[in-house]
Amino acid sequence: MQGVTIEETKQWLNRGYKLRETIRILEKAQMRAYDIVTGTTITLSERVQESHGNGTENKLITYADYCRQIDCHKTDLFEILKQITNAIMKVENNIYKNILISRYINFETWENISQNIGYSYRQILRLHEKALRKVKDVLECHIESVI
Repeated sequence: MQGVTIEETKQWLNRGYKLRETIRILEKAQMRAYDIVTGTTITLSERVQESHGNGTENKLITYADYCRQIDCHKTDLFEILKQITNAIMKVENNIYKNILISRYINFETWENISQNIGYSYRQILRLHEKALRKVKDVLECHIESVI
C-alpha cells in the first residue's frame, strides 16, 4: 500500500477547520431562524402562514430540530479535533506540536503563530513543513497497524 502524502496529511488536519467554518455559517442561520421563531423579524408571508393552525408551535419544533442538527455537526467537529489532537500529541518535538496545535486545533493564522511562538513567518512555514512530515509518519503508522 502506498503511504500518506504530505498533501493528504494537510487535508486530514484541515478537516476541523472546514467543518468549523460550516458550523459558523450554520450558527448565523440559526440566529436568523431564532429571530423568525421569536417574531423579531416576521415577513408578510409568515404572518399569513401563522393564521393556519399553530404556526408558532410548528416553528418552535422545527427550530429545535434545526438546533439538534447543528449540535450533531458540533459533535462531529469535536470528534475530528480529538483525532487530530491525538495524532499531534504523538509528535515528539514540542515546537512542532505547538505549531500544529495553533494551526489545526486553535485555527490561528501563520502571523499569529509566528508572533506567539517567537519565530519569523518563514521559519514557522519551514517548521510546519517538518511538522507535517512527523504527522504523516504518525498517520502511516496508524494505517499500517489497521491493516
